[in-house]
Amino acid sequence: MPTDEGERTSVQPIIFVAFRSFQYLSCYAFYSTCLLFAGSKQWFAKAKLSFAGTKLSFAGTKLSFAGAKRNESQSTYIQKRDITSRK
Repeated sequence: MPTDEGERTSVQPIIFVAFRSFQYLSCYAFYSTCLLFAGSKQWFAKAKLSFAGTKLSFAGTKLSFAGAKRNESQSTYIQKRDITSRK
C-alpha cells in the first residue's frame, strides 16, 4: 500500500509482533492454569475443613441428643420407681 511519500509499508513488523505474542501464549496459559489450580486447591482445602467442622458439629449434636435421651430415660425410671415404692 503506497503512503504519502510513495513508499510501501512493510507487513513484516506486524507479523513479527503477532508471532512474538503467540510465542509466549503457552507460557501464559500454563501460568494461568497453575494459578487457577493453586487457587482451587486452597478452596478445596477450605471446603474440606468446613465439611470436617460440620461433621464434628453434627457428631456433637448427636452426642448431646444421646445424653438428653439418657437423662430422660433415667428421670422416667426414677419417677416410676418413686410411684412403685409409694404403693
